[in-house]
Amino acid sequence: MTKRMIIVAVAAFAAAGGASAADLSGTWKVTGDVAGNAVEPTCTFKQEGALLSGKCGAGDNAGDISGGTVTGKDVAWSWEAGGFTLAFKGTADTDKSIKGTIDVGGGAGTFTAAKQ
Repeated sequence: MTKRMIIVAVAAFAAAGGASAADLSGTWKVTGDVAGNAVEPTCTFKQEGALLSGKCGAGDNAGDISGGTVTGKDVAWSWEAGGFTLAFKGTADTDKSIKGTIDVGGGAGTFTAAKQ
């Protein structure tokens, strides 16, 4: 590969968004399932660099998220609801879509999230 081709390839990668992740700040509708139990909170995220903070849930189940991180396209956060800690780990497919897994005390499931 010539030096010019390498420069063009790096520039194309950066322009396509490969160099940094989108800001995930905003309201997200999460839809998931753990062992046949629906998990459907609305989460409001605030991203500051690699840190993700905010709240999930509504009413009595609303609570702060903890351990929120964004590393490239990898996203993780935890939220306590109904006496359980739900640990979410996923990938931001786009700046409006996240897919991944939920761990609840040894039980596992999957989720998708869509930015509202």
